Amino acid sequence: MLFTNLFNKKYENENYTKIGLKENRRSSDNICSLLNQIGSVESVSIADVKTDPCIPEVKEYESAEDIQTIKDSFIEKCGKLGIELNNSAILFRGRSFGEEHFELASNNSQNHPWKDNHYYVRDLVYGKYLMEKGVFKESFLLLEKGYYKLQNQDLTFISRSFLRKQLNDKGYRLYRSELFDFINLLPVTDNKNLLEWINETNPILEQSGYKKLEVNTGKANVFIKGLFHRQESSEWPFNMGTIHSVKGQTFDAVLLFLKKKATKNYTTLLAPEYCELDESKKRKDKEEMRLVYVACSRPKRLLWVAVPNTDGMIWKNYFGLNNGGL
Repeated sequence: MLFTNLFNKKYENENYTKIGLKENRRSSDNICSLLNQIGSVESVSIADVKTDPCIPEVKEYESAEDIQTIKDSFIEKCGKLGIELNNSAILFRGRSFGEEHFELASNNSQNHPWKDNHYYVRDLVYGKYLMEKGVFKESFLLLEKGYYKLQNQDLTFISRSFLRKQLNDKGYRLYRSELFDFINLLPVTDNKNLLEWINETNPILEQSGYKKLEVNTGKANVFIKGLFHRQESSEWPFNMGTIHSVKGQTFDAVLLFLKKKATKNYTTLLAPEYCELDESKKRKDKEEMRLVYVACSRPKRLLWVAVPNTDGMIWKNYFGLNNGGL
């Protein structure tokens, strides 16, 4: 609430540069109503599916069989609504959930080239790769986050509130020009392996006053294209993956599975008396809830959130669904 009040105060101050974010071009009125319950900025649907009648739902599971039943019901619902499966997504907070319940191949993080505390390097490489492919919105978000993390490595993550502050402090024109000046420094990724690209990039960045990018050099002799080839499960006809894997993407329908806890039990994070005094832990808690928002903001028409049956009511209250609907 303190952040919301502070943001609103700055938004109304004519001395701050601001960009209106109230128009939602993706989701229906019903999904926007849910997002307004959990987000800091209210949005109004201007999407082509604005009047879609589907109301977001919280589904409850107790067993592995329940999870499969919910998945099957979601697929059936998509069929009834005329939603093609390649325009739907099943998401979860951690990849281990997909490995356990949907037979996703293990990500084998021991073999990836990204170093601990330098994962933003992936955002920069992936963002540049996508920009060259013409995926401008998703690439810009990745490059924006990676650019500021490169310069603020003490931060656990780069939040949207942090980026808004940068925008307010610098003004829109300077904010954009600095970012694009940086992006233009990055070499092309086409037909290059990661180690080659890093070795080409670092002298350019150092000459411009930036820190070097670090990767696990022993595991970086791989083609960039191969690193970012989207790997969903081998057989599923719909999109499946973690919340992180679909940032910036849009689907007609989303089924989000949440477990009992992430960094903490969700019941702790959602409790009215929640109070975390440790600022580092508090930032991580906010990031967990932000990821829930990200997932819920992906669909245009249909949103289901599946949670443990012991937590169903608290999630319904959080989403404003406690009276059976919005």
